[in-house]
Amino acid sequence: MKFWAGAIVISILLASFPFMSISNAATSEPILVTSTGMVSYPELINYFYITIFSGTGGTTVPNSGNYFLQVGESFNVVAIPEQGYDFSKWLLNNTDYSTNPSITIQGETNINYNLQPIFVIEEPQTSEKLIVEGLNITDASGNPIRLQGVNAEPRDIQEEDIQWLKSKGFNYIRVDAFWHRLEPREDVYDSTYFGYLDNILNLCEEYEIYVNLVFMQWQWSPYFSYYSGSGTGFPSWVISGGGYENSATGLRDCIADFYMKRNSHGIWMREEFFEFWTYLINRYKDNQYVIAYEIINEPTIAKEVNHVTGVHAAVMDLYEEFTETFRSIDPVTIHVYHDTGGDAEEVVPYSNIVWTRSWYNVIYGGYSSSEYGQIVSRIEDIKHKYNTNLGTPFLISEMGFTLTDEGNGGAEEWITDSFNVMRQVGLNDGYEHYGWFIYDKGTLYNFRTPRNNDGTDTWIVPILQEYL
Repeated sequence: MKFWAGAIVISILLASFPFMSISNAATSEPILVTSTGMVSYPELINYFYITIFSGTGGTTVPNSGNYFLQVGESFNVVAIPEQGYDFSKWLLNNTDYSTNPSITIQGETNINYNLQPIFVIEEPQTSEKLIVEGLNITDASGNPIRLQGVNAEPRDIQEEDIQWLKSKGFNYIRVDAFWHRLEPREDVYDSTYFGYLDNILNLCEEYEIYVNLVFMQWQWSPYFSYYSGSGTGFPSWVISGGGYENSATGLRDCIADFYMKRNSHGIWMREEFFEFWTYLINRYKDNQYVIAYEIINEPTIAKEVNHVTGVHAAVMDLYEEFTETFRSIDPVTIHVYHDTGGDAEEVVPYSNIVWTRSWYNVIYGGYSSSEYGQIVSRIEDIKHKYNTNLGTPFLISEMGFTLTDEGNGGAEEWITDSFNVMRQVGLNDGYEHYGWFIYDKGTLYNFRTPRNNDGTDTWIVPILQEYL
C-alpha cells in the first residue's frame, strides 16, 4: 500500500510539470521520500523545478505555476506590471533577488526555486522621452528635434561606432529587433543575442543617441527559405503548424492569416507576436533614449498580399490593437506605423504616432538629374498625405540607393537631390527625419570607413552632414 501511495504522489507531481518528458520513467523502481517531503526518483535526479507565484498588481511571462526542467537548462521569466503599478523586485526562495523585471534562472541539481514578483503602486513620473507635437517630434521642453542617423543590426555596432556617430552630429539609430534570433524557440530567449541588443541600447543611453526599436522582418521568416537569402523576423516555430507552402503563395497566405486572424493559427501567431513585444517593452521601456517602437517593418513586404481583399484595413487593426494594448504598459513611447500604400491610414484615433516609409531610388539603371521630378512628386505626396491630411510627422525609416543598382551611377546626386527637395517642400515643417543605410559597396554597417562609389571617393556622410 505504501508503494502505491507513493506512486500516486509522483504521478501528480509529474503531471504538474509540462516541460518534463517522462517516457523513460521506470515505475518498477522504488520511490524514496526525503525528510523534507521531497520525492526522489532515480531517473529524476537531473531535474529541478521552479514555482512562480502570482503577485498583486501584475503578471508574469510565463504565467504563474510549476515548471519542471533539466539541470543545466536556463529558465527566462519577465514580470509585467498592470496599469497603475510598477515592478519592484523578485523574491527567490523568500529572499530579495533582483530588481530587473527580466531574469534567468540556471538550474542546479536538487535545488528548487520559488519565485515571487513584487509590484508596488506606481508613483507619478515625469518622462524625458521625446513626444509628437503637431508635425514635430519634440523634447520635454517642447523644442523640435530632428532625428537623423542610421539603421543598425545589434551584432554589427560597437562603442566606437556610437562615438563616431555622435562626433559627426548624428543623434538617432533605428535598431533592429530580430524575433527569430531573440526567441529561437518558444519561451526560450537567446542570452547572447539579447546581450548585443542590451549593449547597443545601453550605449545609446550613455551617449544620448535616440533609438527607434523596430521589429525587423524581411520576407517574414526564415521558414520561407525558397526566397534567396531566406527571410528574417518571425521565428520558424511561429509559422510551423500552419500548413504553409515554402513558396510565395505560402508566404502570402501566412501574412494574410496573421493580419486578418483568418483561422486559429492566424490568431495564435498574433498572440505570440504580442507576447514577444510585451517582453521587449517591459525590458526596455525605462531607457529614456528608447523613444519609439516601430511595430513591424514594411508590413506588406510580399507584393502578392496587397491583392488580398481587406489586408490594408487589417494592418490598421493590428496597429490599433497594438497601441491599445501597450499604451497601458508604456504610455509615453512613440508608436511608429508604416505606410501600407492603401487608404486605411485616413483615420488614426491615437496621439503620439509617427508614420514611416522606406526611401530608396526607384529608377533602375542609375539616377540622373532628368529624373529629379520623380523625387519631387514622391515627397509632395508624402507631405500631402501625412503632414496636411493626417497632421502627423513622417519618418523615413530607411534611406539609400538601391544596393543592386549602385554600380550604375547617380547615388551622390540622388542623395543630394532628395534632401534638397525635402527642405524645399518643407516636410515636417523642415524637420525631416531619416535613418540611412550606406548606399554604396561594402559592409552595410561599417560606418567609419569611407567608400568608393561611381569611380570616385564619394561617401554618404559628408553629403548628409550638409543637412544636419
